[in-house]
Amino acid sequence: MKILTIAALCGFSLVSTGLAQTTIIDNFDDGSISTNTHGTGSGFSLPGTAAPSESGGFANFNTGNDGNTVVIQSNDTLNPFQVGQWTTTQFTFGSINIESGNSLDRFVIGYRPNYDGDNHFLPGAGFGVSVFYRDHMTNPATTASIWANGQTLASWNWSDTSALSGLVVTFSTMAIDATTASYVVQFSNTSATFTDFTGGLSGTFTPSNATTDWTIAVHDQYFTSGGGTVLLDSIRSTPTSPAVPEPATYAELCGVSALGFVFIRRRRGQ
Repeated sequence: MKILTIAALCGFSLVSTGLAQTTIIDNFDDGSISTNTHGTGSGFSLPGTAAPSESGGFANFNTGNDGNTVVIQSNDTLNPFQVGQWTTTQFTFGSINIESGNSLDRFVIGYRPNYDGDNHFLPGAGFGVSVFYRDHMTNPATTASIWANGQTLASWNWSDTSALSGLVVTFSTMAIDATTASYVVQFSNTSATFTDFTGGLSGTFTPSNATTDWTIAVHDQYFTSGGGTVLLDSIRSTPTSPAVPEPATYAELCGVSALGFVFIRRRRGQ
């Protein structure tokens, strides 16, 4: 009943077409980024100039120093922009330590075309979240954003970048028709809040029609050998609807307000 209410308020239908969608669940617990023996899916390829390690149940992104790009993309493909079919992908983090100072430091998650062999995954084609992004050449401030196909959908600063460890980022996407797609993004399990926020945690965008063959991708890069590190606990992508909020937050799902944080604790077994 709540789902139908949100559909009516936001002006689109949540009726599934029944199209098949890929499920990917990787807890990074078999010692190799390239395999996924305990989850669902076949692991991740490593198109970057450096590779993360996998140990202790984490993908360890601590090798992107000296400007090296640490990029992983799923060996399995999916189409997160199907008409009438939500795809929800959740990234759960361990520790997040952002490099101090004004050096380059950026961490980006999202969907990129399968045929993209670039050793970078930066805001452009596809859909994603820049968890933090600092370009020492043009923008020394540490910002964050939601983006799609080169368009910035939301941007902000974190109130406390030292409070991001344990962060959970969940986003859901679905095409309404050939020219419009919906998105919902949630951040949880952090005491950090938004400052200088513009845009919306939910809304619509124009999806790329270049392909229906997408991968889940992660990009890490920083400048110095003593820079920041990120531990990624798990990636879970399933063909499910986004979480339905309480009535007071309906407006947020429609893009009216952007500051809706839902604090949840992840349980690996879910």
